[in-house]
Amino acid sequence: MEGFMLTVAQHRRSFQYKKKQEWRDLFVKLDDISARLIALTDRSQFEVCWSVYLVGADISTPVPGESSNGIDVDDTPYCFYVRETSAAKDCTHYFSTPTGSTKKAWVKALTQVARDGPRAPRFAASQPGNEFNFQARVVKSRPHVDGTHAEYLITCSCQVFSKLIARRVMKAWSLWRRFSEFDELHQALKKSMGPQLEGIDLVKHKRDAFKGVLGKAFDHNFLEKRHILLDSYLTKCLQGSACCRLFQTPLRPEPQGDV
Repeated sequence: MEGFMLTVAQHRRSFQYKKKQEWRDLFVKLDDISARLIALTDRSQFEVCWSVYLVGADISTPVPGESSNGIDVDDTPYCFYVRETSAAKDCTHYFSTPTGSTKKAWVKALTQVARDGPRAPRFAASQPGNEFNFQARVVKSRPHVDGTHAEYLITCSCQVFSKLIARRVMKAWSLWRRFSEFDELHQALKKSMGPQLEGIDLVKHKRDAFKGVLGKAFDHNFLEKRHILLDSYLTKCLQGSACCRLFQTPLRPEPQGDV
């Protein structure tokens, strides 16, 4: 589930210092694989503004007159909020949808993910007449044991119509890949597809140099943002091309130093 919504976030610290928060029209995406609600600047999905882990979050409609962290929501139409609380974080995100039915659909979907938690990828069956269908999602990330790079888990599904047995056959597998291998794929696709790749880009989310000195270049926030952007990139690529060469080897169970 995804779409544009007016949204504003209120962190405990910004409220304490009376920092004014403005409503923004952001592209919001529900990722039930990671159980996260993700806000991006626009539909291109090149820049992540924030993400909220939904398990344990409070999802509800503001009660008229109750405290809303200094944000006027009483006059805001079709409003609801998602509050994420933890030892390190206390943040409330408010949303305004264009219609009551849209609000109801979002609250229902968010509540279900908050209750059920992350799930394994489910791939849609290929359409009749389509003899080949390949889909993939980036579902997890991890730093390498020596701290030199990170790896991203890709879950793949390939459906092929077999004329020999006259039915569709599906194969699913997973594998780990480095960001540099995504970059190699992107360069190869640019060379072979040219204009067909217009509007699809691989954003190189830069690491913090100071954290690198401290040995924390691949911290949780960095890996989370890069994971989101890689999943978005791969999804858009597969809507118009079969970039299968990235997925030719089986799951690598442990980080290796040879890639």
